[in-house]
Amino acid sequence: MAGLLVVAAVAVLLGALFVVNRGRFLGKSFHISARLPDMGGLEKGLDVVYKGYKAGTVERVTLSYEPSFVFIVRMDIDRQIRLYEGTSVMVRSKGLMGSRYLELMPPPGETGVLLAEGAVVPVVTEGDIMAKAGEVLSQVEKIMGRLKTADTAGQLHGVVADARILVQNLSATMVSARILVEENRASLRKSLDGAQGVTTQLDGLLQKRGPELDRILRNADQSLSHMPAILMNVEELTEDLKRNPWRLLRKGDSKDVPPKLDHNHALPPATAP
Repeated sequence: MAGLLVVAAVAVLLGALFVVNRGRFLGKSFHISARLPDMGGLEKGLDVVYKGYKAGTVERVTLSYEPSFVFIVRMDIDRQIRLYEGTSVMVRSKGLMGSRYLELMPPPGETGVLLAEGAVVPVVTEGDIMAKAGEVLSQVEKIMGRLKTADTAGQLHGVVADARILVQNLSATMVSARILVEENRASLRKSLDGAQGVTTQLDGLLQKRGPELDRILRNADQSLSHMPAILMNVEELTEDLKRNPWRLLRKGDSKDVPPKLDHNHALPPATAP
């Protein structure tokens, strides 16, 4: 009887594992999600990268108001990729002005329980990584101080165990920080190369069209020097027309006399010039 209960319990456990991870067993991919406060240029079809390898794509981006307003990014991941609990995701850019993509970052040691179908992974930012690096380095200093003051085997054993865990955290954090630095350096180099190319082209254009541009600028300067006199003439003409609007109707008449109206209050016909 006891044996049957054990077999039944194992069967229930296996069934539960199958239901939770059915995406891994039945399909070529499984799904994980991340909750972001803003989209940041994310959209369906963007790459999801793991250690430089395209591990999947963004399947969809939806809205949620529970418990607060967030964007839920659902990712379709190749089931051959082994992601463990503690995996996080970061929104990255391909260059300074490039498109966005998501990078999956493994936990220290990359061991433990595999992520289940539909798992929600935390989101980290570049600021989080830098803060984590500072925190880990501070812990390293504390470990070094404990090593200097440890006077028993038990204390030394505890310090060594903590140091091993710290080294794993430091290694993972430094890898992430190194990736950020290298990516930013490459993006900056690409931008500087592009700026250098534009500067070279502009310099060549100025040398080729220099005389022509100088002539255009001289002509423009001469034209601008006549603008005050032209504006003054226009102002005088405008004031004269305001005082004598009939001149618009008798522009062929040289006399400065307003026209007379006939008995029907109509203007006389204009004389032929």
